[in-house]
Amino acid sequence: MKTAEIRRAHEVDYSSITAIRNDVIIKTTAIYEDEVPTSDEMKKWYDWRIDNGFPLFVVELDDKVVGFCGYAPFRGATGYKSTVELFVHVAEIARGRGLGTMMLEYILHDAKQKGYHAIVGAIDATNKPSIDMHKKQGFELVGTMPQIARKFDRWLDLCLMQKLL
Repeated sequence: MKTAEIRRAHEVDYSSITAIRNDVIIKTTAIYEDEVPTSDEMKKWYDWRIDNGFPLFVVELDDKVVGFCGYAPFRGATGYKSTVELFVHVAEIARGRGLGTMMLEYILHDAKQKGYHAIVGAIDATNKPSIDMHKKQGFELVGTMPQIARKFDRWLDLCLMQKLL
């Protein structure tokens, strides 16, 4: 097995990112969506990040994209302009290999280099591996929002984790 590598996403990665994201939506509570977005909606999601200077990275393992990560603004008001919200998603076949941690470290470094002051993770309360991964990187649990969303016919609690960069 080759070493995993993280790089900036390119348009050629769009279909891999879409496939991973859709699988996460269908099978998990990591993304609070009930339906996979249309191709047009995903294209807008992808283009918005690129056009607005918010990075999107992929991780490759054995020359195959098996995860993606990045960050975007935390809320829209200008008072939050120094804070970003991150996302890290790994394909089911590649979970448990440390790729999520690798991507999280990468985007923490990138956000700090770009001068952001705080970074937030919004994580489903049942996603213990993700919560633990964030804690190991110095994130603190700053709040839990009980029954904030509904998916798979059950109420979901959202943990907000934060790290000052």
